[in-house]
Amino acid sequence: MYTFVHVRLTEGTKIVFGIDRDISIGTKGVFKLGAEQRFVKYEKIKDLGIVFENVGKEFLTLSPQRCDKELVNKLIATGKIRYIGGWDLRRNFHKPVVGYYPAGSVFSEKIAGNLIK
Repeated sequence: MYTFVHVRLTEGTKIVFGIDRDISIGTKGVFKLGAEQRFVKYEKIKDLGIVFENVGKEFLTLSPQRCDKELVNKLIATGKIRYIGGWDLRRNFHKPVVGYYPAGSVFSEKIAGNLIK
């Protein structure tokens, strides 16, 4: 699960994102991104000089994290909480709406496996 918002960038502006494994794509190209399968142009960058090491005391989420009362005291920074619900076809009744802290939220402890220091 990930969090992404559709935005139109000002001309000349770019978004940089990282992938932690080889996905065998060319140096330049076009691929479909997200659930809406929007076409995106990409170009590989060899080295930005960013190094992720296990340093610091805070932990950053790489994907949305389910809200929990126990996490409130461990939360340092977050964006707008996203509420997700659904419909249970078997019960013919709605599923409970659950809040998620967005990817990029910062915690004082490693509360799950999808965090980096």
